[in-house]
Formats: sequence, C-alpha cells, structure tokens
Amino acid sequence: VVGTAANAFEARDKIVKLKPDVMTLAFQMELMTGVEFLKKLIPQYPMPVIMVAENDTRLPNLKSEAIRAGAMDFIDKATDSAGLPVMLNGIEALIKARFFAKIAMNEEPENPNVLKAYQDKVSRSPRIIAIGSSTGGPEALSSVLPKLPAYTPGIVVVQHMPEGFTQSFAQRLDNECALRVKEAINGDIISRGQVLIAPGNKHMSILVMDGTKRVHLSSAPPVFDQRPSVEVLMQSVAKNIGKLAVGVMLTGMGKDGATGLKAMKDRGATTIGQDEASSVVYGMAKEAHDLGAIDRLEPLDKIASAILKACAN
Repeated sequence: VVGTAANAFEARDKIVKLKPDVMTLAFQMELMTGVEFLKKLIPQYPMPVIMVAENDTRLPNLKSEAIRAGAMDFIDKATDSAGLPVMLNGIEALIKARFFAKIAMNEEPENPNVLKAYQDKVSRSPRIIAIGSSTGGPEALSSVLPKLPAYTPGIVVVQHMPEGFTQSFAQRLDNECALRVKEAINGDIISRGQVLIAPGNKHMSILVMDGTKRVHLSSAPPVFDQRPSVEVLMQSVAKNIGKLAVGVMLTGMGKDGATGLKAMKDRGATTIGQDEASSVVYGMAKEAHDLGAIDRLEPLDKIASAILKACAN
C-alpha cells in the first residue's frame, strides 16, 4: 500500500505523486462521491479500480454507473472487526487478478517477477485468437502481429484479399513477426506461436477433431459477398471453441463477421474491435459494435496488448 486518501482531492494529488498500480475506491466519500471521482479519474489516469461497496439501497444502480465509468470489480465493506480479514483477503485476491490490466495498458510493471508471471499466464493460455479485417487490414495486421510475442496462442486470420496475394502477404508478415505466419493449408493444426491466414478465394473455419484444433478450407458460396468470409470463421469459432477464444475485428468495409463476432461473445469469448479514429474504414467493427458484439474498442496501437490481456485472463 503506497498511500491512502480521505477524499477525492487528496486522492488526485497522491495518484499524481505516487503513481499507484491499482486503487480501491469507496462509493461514499467527502466532497465528491466515488463514482463522480471515477468519471473524472479514468480518462486522465487509466488504472484498475476496485470499488468498496457499503450497505446502500442505491447500490445496484451505483454499481451499474461505476461499471460504465470504468470500475473493474467490487468488494463489500466490512461491517465489523470480524469481517475485516475477509474483506482484506478479498481485496488482495482482486488486486492480484486485476493487476495484469495495467500491463494491457502498455504500462508493463517494473517488477520482473510480476512481468514473468504475466508472460507465463499468456504462454499457458488455452485460447485461440480469431481476427477479421478488410480495407486497411494489411496495414493494421502489420501493426498488430509484430507486437505479439512468440509464445502467443494460435491465431487465425481472415483478410479480404484476392487469390494469389495471401501467400506473399503471409511471407512478408513472417519476416516481420516473432510468430510464424503462413497461408493456411486444409487441415493445418492451430498451434501456439503460429498465425494461419485464410487463402484468397477459400473460406476458413475451425474444427476440433480428436481434441486437436484444425482449420478447414472450402469453396462454399461467398458470404456477405466475400470468400474468404470473416463470418464463416467467427461462426465456427463460436460453435467449436466458445469461451476459450478471443475475437478481434479490425478496419474494413461492410458488415462481414459482425453477427459471427456476436455469436462468439454470446458463447463467452472476449471480443475486441478497432476504434473509429484509427480505422481506415470504420465499417465491420462499427457493425459489430452496434450489434453489441464488442467488449471494448481500442486504438490500433493497443490491440496487441488487449489481445495479450485477454489471454492472460
């Protein structure tokens, strides 16, 4: 614990001075409520915040408001000395769980043991990452994939691209990345440290055979006028991988993949979208966001860290 504060103004000054990794915040404070302070804090000093909840009839509404303002979790305030150890143990557990969010904000902790623990979580993650992109996608992928370490879980990509172009595109990315990048071949196994890119003019879907995750290529009719189609990939991931998946929608025109990403989210997958400001065309991600398919919109330069955070969790 690096500091405490009795009110929002004291807290603001100490945050600037002490630069904490995580903050606990009471709903009820002097001069300004915890939610009011949270709304002012997060845009300027993004950090994991755990709200301490007191017995209050307004609590359900306050919690909803706090979540919208950026709170990451809640703990009930102890009402007597007997409940204090339970509360403190709960806060400790939440802080350990939420501390990795700081890394996902591109602020890796200085403690090498903490960083190693984070890397271990990513390298042991059973997740699969599915990425869809179209107009502006080659540049976006060239920004995201080189930032991912070699121990990243297996990645499958559908980029709208004509037949004959995806192989050279994959080779170029392979030269830029710590990950191995290749154009997918029917039956390829999805493995850690590898990116499989759907060939032009072939749909790519995910199948699980005898516990092994593989890609399946087909010449079925176009979906949303596209082959390969992001929708085909995302629907197969939703069906066969479910909550052990991360779905990412990058820049692109149209709505290919929006309902597929929603299906992934409905099955418990973590979903990420590229925000409007950093998109060449804010189309596919916008359609997905409007459907409620995206957990969080991120600028292009933070997509990679958002993927790693999802894997660490």
